[in-house]
Amino acid sequence: MIEGTKHLRNNTFVNDNVPNCDDSTYIKHQEGISDHQVWHRLKEGDEYAFALIYKSNFHFLYSYGLKLVYDKALVRDSIQDLFVHIWDRKHKLGEVANIRMYLCKALRRRVLNERKKGLKLVNTSSIQQSDTLVFSESVEHRLIEKQKFDYKLSKLKVCVNRLTTKQREMIHLKFYVGLNYKEIAEIMDLSTKATYKLMGRAIGALRHFYK
Repeated sequence: MIEGTKHLRNNTFVNDNVPNCDDSTYIKHQEGISDHQVWHRLKEGDEYAFALIYKSNFHFLYSYGLKLVYDKALVRDSIQDLFVHIWDRKHKLGEVANIRMYLCKALRRRVLNERKKGLKLVNTSSIQQSDTLVFSESVEHRLIEKQKFDYKLSKLKVCVNRLTTKQREMIHLKFYVGLNYKEIAEIMDLSTKATYKLMGRAIGALRHFYK
């Protein structure tokens, strides 16, 4: 068992417990290397590939997991368990063309299984407030614009919270993660047609609520 995986099992996995490589090294490592190649190295027992996949996807998975269930500890534990499972079964893993898609779908399955056990669903949207203001003519003008922005943001949050759980998840995947409809369909176990239909209803509902 590699050192990083030992710490994963103890839920104390931190940057110092993976092969020594900073973010810039990761970026350089990824240039010209496909997901398929990285995954293949993982399957062969490459610790660096395992660390690369973990460090490159943890924050994304954590953010996504919190859109599914209101339990930070559970989401962290689910991610740790997922990576322990991946390392333990590395030699039996199938081929993967898109690692992030694979991880997202696998985490979703784990989190939803826990949700069925009675966990509290998230009731807040994934929208994050930005303090960046476009206008800079005067302090007064900036304050006025910020008040308008805060009002619109607050109203939008309320509208998003009125959507169904699936609709909120879809909005997050589409507009905050940037996935296309085919990718969303794969993650949510829907047909592409059903995904378009559900998204249309979600956007229609948002327009109605926002009036």
